[in-house]
Amino acid sequence: MCLANDAIGVKLAAMNRQILRAAFLPLLAVLLVAAGPEGYYRLTGVHDAASELELLPDHHFRYALAYGALDENAEGEWKLVGDTVLLTTLPTPKAPAITASSAGHIDGPVLQIKVNDPNGHGIAAVDFELRFASGAPYIGYTQDYGWTPPEGETRVPVSVRFSMPMYGLASPEFTIDTARANDLVFVLTPNDIGIVNFREQILKVTPDALVMQRGGDDLRYIRADAQTD
Repeated sequence: MCLANDAIGVKLAAMNRQILRAAFLPLLAVLLVAAGPEGYYRLTGVHDAASELELLPDHHFRYALAYGALDENAEGEWKLVGDTVLLTTLPTPKAPAITASSAGHIDGPVLQIKVNDPNGHGIAAVDFELRFASGAPYIGYTQDYGWTPPEGETRVPVSVRFSMPMYGLASPEFTIDTARANDLVFVLTPNDIGIVNFREQILKVTPDALVMQRGGDDLRYIRADAQTD
């Protein structure tokens, strides 16, 4: 009988702790909001990613993230609305852009595509979608020395579109007429590439972190002085 009573006591104690936690955490979040979210935060829980966020008392923020090939940053203003911090990049960054530069003719390949920077240097790893007069499009990416269709591809190309999703680049669709020109050069103007255009980006204030939702993920930023690693 004693053992049964002890087991019941353990269960009741556990239930009481859960009830107290459920009541305490919302209160703690309210207290943190009241105290102000200003501080220096670091991203936690994302393997191979490094990110920092600083909310200054003058409502200016600084942000940076490095993750694989992605390297981005932002500065601007933050404001607190209820239990939510909103980030807005200022001044508004200008997105990178791709424009047609030159069109010539070469013998041999059906088509050659090259993307250069404004100084004429080839750029690799720019995604593109090449459409043909028939059949499915070809999805690929540029090389710094240019790109030609794989051997055996004899369909007639009719248009190409470029993109770099991680940097917000999406070009218009460029028409291709290989009867007139099959050596096509485009120029990528970086503008403010790498600067994130936050427009009231939401960070939820929780009892132990600021949580940013991006790309379908919850990114948890912990105050630097609260981290133990």
